[in-house]
Amino acid sequence: MLLDQVAGTSRAIAAASSRKKKVSLLSALLREVPGEERAPVARYLAGETGYKTGIGYATVGELRSTVTPAASPSLTITEVERTFAELPGLAGTGSSRAKKDALGALFARATEGEQHRGQPAHHVEC
Repeated sequence: MLLDQVAGTSRAIAAASSRKKKVSLLSALLREVPGEERAPVARYLAGETGYKTGIGYATVGELRSTVTPAASPSLTITEVERTFAELPGLAGTGSSRAKKDALGALFARATEGEQHRGQPAHHVEC
């Protein structure tokens, strides 16, 4: 599944005023999510990655303001999950830069909506 679908649903849920509408949007998305991607999608919708990446809000904010968004969606949940899973393993000298570079590369493949520019529905805990 593309991250774009999850990001779009997240924004739609945030914009919906009716609890019934929110539940409907969420259940429609979760019916489409392949089984192996349900856990990460649920975490992302809750604003969490599920990993202690060691990347702070300042770095995320910097990347959001400096990395040009991709023109069209291509990121899959599996690719995003793989990147988040690899970040905690980057340790030692230069690890902060390596983590920032890895997250920056992910952001460069993310569309404006996937980066949550302008109207964040949730912020993801890195």
